[in-house]
Amino acid sequence: MRPTVADLPWSLLPEPLTTRLAHWAYDLSYSDLDDEVREGVVRLCRDFVVISLAASTGRGVGESSGPGLEPLVRLAAFNPGPCTVLGRDVTTTPQHAAIVNGAYAHTLNLMDVHRWSAPTHICPGVFPAVFALAETRQVAFPEFAVAVAVGVEGIAKLGMALNVGRGVIDTTDANAPGAALAGAKLLGLDRDGHTDALGIGAYLAVGGTISLELTSPGYWCRPMLSGWQPGTGVMSALMAREGLRGSPRVLEAPTGLLNARSLVPDPAPLSQLGDPFEVTRVGLKPYPTTRYVHSEIEALMSIVVDEDLAPAEVEKVVIEKPRSMHLVTGTDDRRDPSAPEVARLSSFFFAAKVVKDRRAWLDALEPASLHDPETKELMDRVECRPAADLDAFFPDGLPARVTVEKRDGTSSTRTIHHPRGEPERPLSEAQLMAKYDGLYDYCLADSMPRARFDEILARCSELENEPDIGAFVKSLGANGS
Repeated sequence: MRPTVADLPWSLLPEPLTTRLAHWAYDLSYSDLDDEVREGVVRLCRDFVVISLAASTGRGVGESSGPGLEPLVRLAAFNPGPCTVLGRDVTTTPQHAAIVNGAYAHTLNLMDVHRWSAPTHICPGVFPAVFALAETRQVAFPEFAVAVAVGVEGIAKLGMALNVGRGVIDTTDANAPGAALAGAKLLGLDRDGHTDALGIGAYLAVGGTISLELTSPGYWCRPMLSGWQPGTGVMSALMAREGLRGSPRVLEAPTGLLNARSLVPDPAPLSQLGDPFEVTRVGLKPYPTTRYVHSEIEALMSIVVDEDLAPAEVEKVVIEKPRSMHLVTGTDDRRDPSAPEVARLSSFFFAAKVVKDRRAWLDALEPASLHDPETKELMDRVECRPAADLDAFFPDGLPARVTVEKRDGTSSTRTIHHPRGEPERPLSEAQLMAKYDGLYDYCLADSMPRARFDEILARCSELENEPDIGAFVKSLGANGS
């Protein structure tokens, strides 16, 4: 007989997880942030801003990038308010601004990754909430930086406590509570207000495994989910400010967030708040795909480029990775993606593109490229399988082993444990600028003068000198006012 929910232990986890996290957030001050944390806030903010502005043009590839986002923009326009929709001539309520800007941050699939709590993405949850609320009251960089650090820590540590790979497949349920904490911090709520905001945000949290359902037009909703989470965080903080109470044990209760959402919750990360600050361990992506294919892209690229292999010389490409990564990118339903949103999660597709084009960028996902006959034929030469010997390296690493079997009877193998952009191998300033230049050329060149783009980059890099973060956010609208 199959077990039912009644057979689950529903045990009370060690208390007081909820108040521990909320009170830590309340007590955190700017003096607690060292230079590495402050620099991390600036680095992540710049990445979020450039990606979101690029996505706002609709030049992101796929239906969810254009038609899939316009309903959110129209809904925001129907609800006028003081907060800026990035790159657009729309101002709206804090909640609706957070929803649209969070969706923008996700849609190009170039957003951040925190591999210990992956596959959630942290910046689309934190920055839209903090940006929106910063336009409702004057906030200087110190307050902004602390709120961002709180939000990142909340999402990351909650995602780790959900125990990806053992307890859950997806950790996006952590985003709304983390965004709520960031909002409470930015609004200057008291200690109980932080607890209430966390309790409300966790209660309203959405997401879960269904966010990986991408084989139908449901993929239109995936970027919207990344916006809904900070929108929920904004509403949670605002409602806590107005007096709505939230459960002070919403995380650890027998039917609380961790037990309800994870088969094997691990509360230990919530005893390590700020040790380390997770804002220092967030990776940035060079490729517009799920992070789970970056190691194999890099390994395969090195073989193809170093050996100057033509597609006709490749007999087979074998991709091996931990089972948790394979289940997202290497199963049969990823073999022949019919939409860009699915292709971004396909090991088969990007292996074929690397063999054919020796690159992995947004143009690979254009319809003509997606349905290219040579690409489809090359996908038939790709084999994906889980590798038990690599399981032990996940999630401390994101390993992939790639073997290219050549038609002359020889083979070459490369193994990558940490792809470029991870904390162990951070993208250099030159590499980040190449990414941002690529986004400008692909998405923004027709709508934004290069001088204005360079000015935005400069202001992002000097964010610590901004006296009013809300005024900075307002400058990111279509009119730059």
